[in-house]
Amino acid sequence: MNPAAGFTLVELMLAVFLSGLLLTGFISMHGQSGAIVKEVELTAELQDTARLALAYLETDLLQAGFSGSRSHADPLAGIAAPDDPVTVTITGDCGPNFSLNLSHAVELRNGIFDLACAAYGGASVAGSDVLIVRRAGSQTRARDHDRLQLATALSAGQLLAPNATVDVGGEAGDPAEIRDLVVSVYYVSQRSTADVTRPSLRRKLLGAGPRMSDEEVAPGVTDMQLQLGIDLDPPGSPGSGSADLFVHADDPRLTQPPMNQEGRAVAMRVWLLIEVRHPSRPTGRPIAAYADRPERAPNQGKRLLVSRTYRLHNLAPGT
Repeated sequence: MNPAAGFTLVELMLAVFLSGLLLTGFISMHGQSGAIVKEVELTAELQDTARLALAYLETDLLQAGFSGSRSHADPLAGIAAPDDPVTVTITGDCGPNFSLNLSHAVELRNGIFDLACAAYGGASVAGSDVLIVRRAGSQTRARDHDRLQLATALSAGQLLAPNATVDVGGEAGDPAEIRDLVVSVYYVSQRSTADVTRPSLRRKLLGAGPRMSDEEVAPGVTDMQLQLGIDLDPPGSPGSGSADLFVHADDPRLTQPPMNQEGRAVAMRVWLLIEVRHPSRPTGRPIAAYADRPERAPNQGKRLLVSRTYRLHNLAPGT
C-alpha cells in the first residue's frame, strides 16, 4: 500500500519563502512604476505650461510696435504720454495715459510691480519682472466704438478713442485700415485663480469698455526675468541691427542719449521658472543662477527653467 501523497514541512517552508520573494518583487516593481508614471506626468505638466506661456509671450513680442500699414515713422495722432492731459477714460488702466503711450511699444520693470493697476490677489511675486507690450492687432476690424482702435493708412495713422471719427485715408489709393489696440501687461502673481497657494503668470489686457481686465495665462510659473538686447553700433555700420549685449530694465545705459528702454532695442530675452510641487516626489535639484537671480535651493517637487530670445522686428533699426 502506497504512502499518502503530500509535501514535507521543508517543501512547504521553501514554497512560502519563494512566494514571499515574488510578492516583495511585485510590490517593489509596482511602486517603482508608479513613481515613473508620476515623474512623466509632472514633466509633461511643466512642458505644457512652458509651451503655453511662451506662446502668449511670443505673439506679443514678435508684433510689439506694429501699428498697421504705415510707410513712415511719425507718431500716431491721438497718442499721449503719462504727463499729458488725460482725454480718454479707461477703467482699471495702469496709470495716466498708460494704454495710450504708444511711443513706448515695449517697457520693462526689473523685479517690481509698480503700476497703478493692482496685481491679482493683491501682490506679485517679489523680484519677478513685468513686461508691457503695446501694438496693433494682427487682424483688421470693423469700427467698434466700444474699443480703442488704430486707423492707419500709408500716409498717416490715428488712435481712435471711443466715438471718434476716422480722419486718415479715404482716397482710393490710400484706404484706412482699422485694428484693435492691444495692450498687454505680463507679470507673476502670488496666486492662481484655482489655487491660492500656487503662483501663476497673468496678464492685464485692454479690451472693450474700454477696460483693462486681468486673466490667467499659465498657473505654475513662479518667476519671469527679462532682458533687452540693445544695439550699440551706429545705424548703417557693420553689425548694426544686432544685439551687442543684453541688459536689465534698470541698466544706466538705457537712460543715456540716444537710448531709452525702447530706443536701439532689437531683441528680448525671457526666462520662465515653472514649478509643480508634489509631496511624494523626492527633493529635486537646485536651479542654477540666471538673469539676476541667485541659485535656488532644491525643493520638494519638480522645476523647469526655460529661456527664449525674440527679435523685436518692429523696433529694430533698419527693419
